[in-house]
Amino acid sequence: MKKTVKHFCQAGLAALLVLCLTGCYSQASKNLERSRQLRVGMTKAEVLKIMGDPVKEEFSTPDRWYYFVNPVWGDGLTTEEECMPLVFEKGKLSGWGNKYYASRRAAKKLKTEADDLLTSSKNEAGTKEIKKAKQLSPKTVTPAATAAPGNSAAVKKSEETKTEETKK
Repeated sequence: MKKTVKHFCQAGLAALLVLCLTGCYSQASKNLERSRQLRVGMTKAEVLKIMGDPVKEEFSTPDRWYYFVNPVWGDGLTTEEECMPLVFEKGKLSGWGNKYYASRRAAKKLKTEADDLLTSSKNEAGTKEIKKAKQLSPKTVTPAATAAPGNSAAVKKSEETKTEETKK
């Protein structure tokens, strides 16, 4: 009797495991089949109509949805590596799949690095201009150069100063 119960429990667990794995594979194949209908530029509502709800995991975001497509572990948990990302920009589908997402992340990283380099270069150029301006001595700036337009008294005094300096 004990062996019968033990065998019955083992058979039940095996059947449950087969059903779970079959369900996982079934969902994965459905998601892959549905993804063939996706087109770049679709709205989120259009994608939801085709694909249904994305997985509700911490790695999903409002602009990056994941769908289960590749059962790897069979442990009932959904991991990022078992899913296909769908990426949205400005509410429209911009692409999907791991290769697309990886290339998009690499492109964003390069753009960020280029922007940082450009900003750094601009800051260095601005710093050089400031240093250059600071190096100008007061002797090279004459009162005539700093006089307001139409201020003939300042210009006249500047000319007198120049004349006196040349006489010395």
